Amino acid sequence: MSLTAIDPDLGILDATQSDLGCGRDWAAVHRVRPRPVLLCPACHHRVHAKLSPGGVRFFAHDAGASRQCALAGESVAHHRLKLALATAVRSAGHHASVEASGPGGKWRADVLSVSPDRAKRWAWEAQLSAATSADIDERTARYAADGIRVCWVSDRSRNWLGTAPSLLVRPANVGDYAVEAGPARFVTEECTCSHGHRTCPAGRHGHWERDREVPLGGVVVSILNATLLP
Repeated sequence: MSLTAIDPDLGILDATQSDLGCGRDWAAVHRVRPRPVLLCPACHHRVHAKLSPGGVRFFAHDAGASRQCALAGESVAHHRLKLALATAVRSAGHHASVEASGPGGKWRADVLSVSPDRAKRWAWEAQLSAATSADIDERTARYAADGIRVCWVSDRSRNWLGTAPSLLVRPANVGDYAVEAGPARFVTEECTCSHGHRTCPAGRHGHWERDREVPLGGVVVSILNATLLP
């Protein structure tokens, strides 16, 4: 299953957008006869529009599709997090492309954000399946080679969290997530120590504190606005 599909006439259909990104209504592709021709953007096998029990719109592969397709085995939980990331990116005024592919297919971003001036690009990866730190480093380097920064997002503790720009989230309100780990701030304190006959050059001391239970949308906006830095 995927959040995007190819219409031979209209191009990419994006289930995360109300008009599918092309001015077309979901009702025009969901449970209609005759079925529209829709193709998986990864393997080009036939797909059809579906709704999850929770109301998430997606495109499911028809019977007989190869299980080797990168999108065929994705879960509804994965799609729900991708939808939340795309929504947050758009709320920040940036363009969001879901399941976007790089040149020659060397990377595929769950969500690729592009700033209004097209100068800044971020890949937002909903990494719910297991991956090693080496995997994350290699894929991060692949994005960096094309001038793209990346933020990895998971719903459970992983050994690579904190070794790369990453967020730990949990489902909160319907369709939303809370960030449990990742963001931190430096809290300054008045300096009360002495340095021989000198005072502390900075005049202050401080410590790092983690921000907890922050809405995912707010964190994404802060990253895109460069008020929260990797």
